Amino acid sequence: QALSGDPVGVQNAVDWSEMVPQTRNGGCRRVVRSGSISVDPKSRSIQGTYSIPPIAANRVYESLDTALMFAEDVLVARVNPGLLLADTRTDVQAELASQDDAITAKRQLVNLCPRGRSEDVDSLFKRFVRVEFNRNDIVWTQGSASDCALLLVVGTLIATVDDTDASEVVREGSMLGELGLVHGLNRLSTVKCPSDRAVCFRLDSKDWDVLTSQQPKVARLIDDIVIRYLTHRVQHVSNRIFETRCLPI
Repeated sequence: QALSGDPVGVQNAVDWSEMVPQTRNGGCRRVVRSGSISVDPKSRSIQGTYSIPPIAANRVYESLDTALMFAEDVLVARVNPGLLLADTRTDVQAELASQDDAITAKRQLVNLCPRGRSEDVDSLFKRFVRVEFNRNDIVWTQGSASDCALLLVVGTLIATVDDTDASEVVREGSMLGELGLVHGLNRLSTVKCPSDRAVCFRLDSKDWDVLTSQQPKVARLIDDIVIRYLTHRVQHVSNRIFETRCLPI
């Protein structure tokens, strides 16, 4: 049950000494409330204070020892994730955070593809890879080759045009670099990371080429995002090309 992929939330501590009559043979049996965990009949389970995202259903390790270590860490994390903070051998916390980011990224991609079929969005998302940036990191520079598009999941990015004061803040749930990826243009702006941390999901140009040749219907989803963004930039009253400079990312 602990590795089934369903989140476990512990609502109440369980006293294993609590006994109730068992009607069949007149004896007693212990009762464990739903959502609790305990390994010692004399102990009490710890009340959960964290919400743990689903664990990957399948995971492969080189040895049985490391597989058992991970399973043990998952059980501990579901009861009290704080116990793992001092454990340098575990990667459970990073695994849980990464999966949480993936869930958010998938939801954001669905929002960007309102007319896309679920199976096509799934195929597209499988091509994305998680990347992370820290404060003051340069994501790319103006004039560099467009080798990817990014979906911003956590944090903030900012795009600037060289030798001008034009800038644009990129918010969570936005895609950037899609125009250069689709049309093969060099970067039209420089993108930096002003937040402490930014998590993106990256679609590389190699995967884009595979999509366009083997799955054109899936690649069409990115085309639709490009068209929608360009339409917004041209039509939005606060960003009309005749009133102010429209910043291409």
